[in-house]
Amino acid sequence: MPIQIASFPALSTAAQVVTIGQAQYRVGLRWSYPMQAWYLDLADGDDVSIMQGARLSPGWSPTFGLVCNVDMGGMFAVNGTDGYAQAALGSQLTLWWWTQAELQALADAVAAANPPPDLLVEVVT
Repeated sequence: MPIQIASFPALSTAAQVVTIGQAQYRVGLRWSYPMQAWYLDLADGDDVSIMQGARLSPGWSPTFGLVCNVDMGGMFAVNGTDGYAQAALGSQLTLWWWTQAELQALADAVAAANPPPDLLVEVVT
């Protein structure tokens, strides 16, 4: 089951240590007043930055395509709708952690529910 990352929308900047798998990460969330959006900062357990300033955009992963030497074993995903306000974090806008196994199970379920159509080939000579 994916993990919902706790959030504190009343604070424009907050950080917390989260255990993901066997490792700890510092997850920082910042509200940008000029951009009217939440941003994610991520560091490892030794506080070495993995990424900074990834916008939380509903329907996208702020870590998708992240190239680094850290295999986190999954990815973050954002659920909600665009046009959110600062107070929406944690209710209308949620940040989730999905493991590779959970992502694969989801992909398998979608594939099973949407089998490819039969391909009919007619050979005309």
